[in-house]
Amino acid sequence: MQSIEMREDDNLLVLSFVDRKITDQQRITQIDADLQYATGLAADGRLLVDFDGLSFMSSAMIGALLRFQKKCDGESINVKFCNIGSDIDEIFRTMKLKKIFSIHKTKEQAVKAYTKKGWFG
Repeated sequence: MQSIEMREDDNLLVLSFVDRKITDQQRITQIDADLQYATGLAADGRLLVDFDGLSFMSSAMIGALLRFQKKCDGESINVKFCNIGSDIDEIFRTMKLKKIFSIHKTKEQAVKAYTKKGWFG
């Protein structure tokens, strides 16, 4: 069973979660593998993870996201997160993960952030 959806949108690989809640370790393992696989598909080095519709995830899922971010950093893939609900946003804020992940309120803001150039761009 598919754990994330992948689609091309204006030369940007967009990933979104199939489940509304992610708590099962087996499911997290599948998502982890799918996220790792997706890094190989980001031909232009840009990936967007859309959290729209995801209302809850267990702390084990944080580990999968951190591994994903580390792989993206190692492969020079610019990954951004968007549409994070308030419950998940609270987890990110509490765990100080907003310093690690590039988080944007909407998909449009995340896409716009790809085109920014330095301090004055």
